[in-house]
Amino acid sequence: YPAYLFLGPVVIGNLVVLNLFLALLLSNFGSSSLSAPT
Repeated sequence: YPAYLFLGPVVIGNLVVLNLFLALLLSNFGSSSLSAPT
């Protein structure tokens, strides 16, 4: 089905973008917590 072939890459692309966004947030929080003076 054309709809399935279109939604497939869209869903995978959204998951990849979401994973990259979450990884970026986690790395930012991690660096900020590590660089924070204790």
